[in-house]
Amino acid sequence: MKKIVLSLIGISLLSSCLKNEDNQEGGKVFNLLSSTKEVIKDLSQTQNDRVVNKSYHYGQFGNLIKVVENITNGTNPPTKNVYEHYYEGFLPSRTILFTDGRKMTETTYQFSNSGKLILKSEVPGEDIDNPETDQYEYNSDFLTKHTHIHRNGQTKYYTISNYEYVNNKIIKKTTTYTETNNQKNNETNATYEYVVEANGTIKEVTEKDSRGTLIISYTYDDKRNPLYLDNFHKITNPDYYLNEEYARYNITKEVRKYSDNSAPAFVTEYKNTYDKDNNLISKETIRDKISVSIKTYSY
Repeated sequence: MKKIVLSLIGISLLSSCLKNEDNQEGGKVFNLLSSTKEVIKDLSQTQNDRVVNKSYHYGQFGNLIKVVENITNGTNPPTKNVYEHYYEGFLPSRTILFTDGRKMTETTYQFSNSGKLILKSEVPGEDIDNPETDQYEYNSDFLTKHTHIHRNGQTKYYTISNYEYVNNKIIKKTTTYTETNNQKNNETNATYEYVVEANGTIKEVTEKDSRGTLIISYTYDDKRNPLYLDNFHKITNPDYYLNEEYARYNITKEVRKYSDNSAPAFVTEYKNTYDKDNNLISKETIRDKISVSIKTYSY
């Protein structure tokens, strides 16, 4: 089962990027630096009056260099976000976000000699005294600790997550608190237990916190999720494998249920449509038999 977790985390992803190796999967070879027809070029999401259109732009070696996001929401003025990605070699060095032409944030990335992300720092505007940081620690190839700090003047907001790997389970223990003048306040704790399938997808998550125990189960089809090929996201988010949105396959059903009360389960279904090459071209989200959003994809 340890091999399952290793495969899930994609340990060799960053070193493969540095070595320009191929990733063998499902009988196909996908070069981690080269664009394939499965890579998303455009994504559109419609939810009520809100429409988000994203276009993805890739460089010579298939690395993501820009994302342009246009948002309309009813009668509100439209918004345009542009994410510009810069690289040193094959690894990201910084991302700059512009909203309607104005610089909003600049994110920088630091990597270890082995290609693992160790620090991500986001500076809002020119406020260099209040960066939002993510620090990652590893034991060999395993992510063991993630420390997120949001700063607001004299107050720091901490979220610290520690990871354990037991057979086919990943256990994340999270502590949140605030710190002002070296005084810790408002501490809360939560535990997340992820059950990993042999194919690397998350089958079930058990969340335990002060509200109770929430069990989330996922059902997938056998078609490739296009977001799984988003290598920029993988490289800059070492815990991406715990986010079902970036799973290897596409979700068809999600069930949420608190185990310690009689409230009915909250069920979300996804209607996925594919082209002749089994590329996802639309995903409809349905709750209580009502369509709440539709995403469309082009390649």
